[in-house]
Amino acid sequence: MKINGYATQDSSRMGFFNINLKNLVVFLMNVYAIQLCLFLIFVIELSDIFSKVRYLLRYSIILSLVFFISVDGEKVTSEGEKLRKALWMCSWTDKPNWFKKSLLTMMTRATVDLKIRPFTLYSLDLTCFTQIVKGTYSYFNIYKSLKK
Repeated sequence: MKINGYATQDSSRMGFFNINLKNLVVFLMNVYAIQLCLFLIFVIELSDIFSKVRYLLRYSIILSLVFFISVDGEKVTSEGEKLRKALWMCSWTDKPNWFKKSLLTMMTRATVDLKIRPFTLYSLDLTCFTQIVKGTYSYFNIYKSLKK
């Protein structure tokens, strides 16, 4: 059966795919948080100095990787805001009609925020990094409370 040229069965599959993909993203963010938490636990609990250094290095690499990806995503967002402001401040009153139409088109397209969004589920920015760090802290607190 088709509605407006689209098959309803295909759209229900896409909805199912989107729900499962969102769950996958939440799962992966929690995996990063749990992985970082485990590295911290190993650094604190292990007595061997070489193991501590190894896990501290792994912790630093994973945390810096997530941080730099988030900073790059934040830069993309801020560049989109700069573009929007530059288009807004552009002098257009004494320009020809083709320029005004092009400027209007660019301004219309610039209303959508520029963000790095893998699979359009979440945006890679410092908020995402903060959520991962908060998750790490939460898991670490759970571990410490269970250990007592």
